Amino acid sequence: MPRQLITRDAIVSFLRAEICRRIGCTEQSLSDDDNLMQLGLESIGAVLISGELEEHFGFDVDPVLLIEQRTINGVTDQLMKMFA
Repeated sequence: MPRQLITRDAIVSFLRAEICRRIGCTEQSLSDDDNLMQLGLESIGAVLISGELEEHFGFDVDPVLLIEQRTINGVTDQLMKMFA
C-alpha cells in the first residue's frame, strides 16, 4: 500500500483531529499555536498520537516531539524538516 502523501496540510489536519479526540475539544476551538500541554494533552496522549502518526504516515515519531514543540505548528514544522 502506498504511503500517505506527506504535506503540511495533511499533518496539521491529522494532528488537529487526533489531539481533539484525546483532549475532548472541537477542531474549531483549537488553534495551531495553542500550547497542547496547557490544553490537557498528557504524556500518554503524546505516546498514542506518535503511534497514530507512524501508522498513518509511515514514519517513527518520538512522543517527546509533541511535548517539546508544544503546538501543532511546532510539531508540524519539525516533522516537515525530518520527513518531507
